[in-house]
Amino acid sequence: MPDQYFTEEQLDRMERDPEHAPVAELIVAVREQQRTLDRLRMSLDVALRDRDELRSELLACREEVRRLRSG
Repeated sequence: MPDQYFTEEQLDRMERDPEHAPVAELIVAVREQQRTLDRLRMSLDVALRDRDELRSELLACREEVRRLRSG
């Protein structure tokens, strides 16, 4: 997890700390945003992996077409 993230433990401590009571909704929002970013990163990783697989398949198909045309 990136360094700029709060850990779940840090967020839990802040929620329980009376000093942070006025920002309880902000803590919830931060947690939700961090989870959303994590999901987006995972989606991006999957999309990049899929793109690489499709690119490899396309290159293999192109080579096969060249081989069949020349052969």
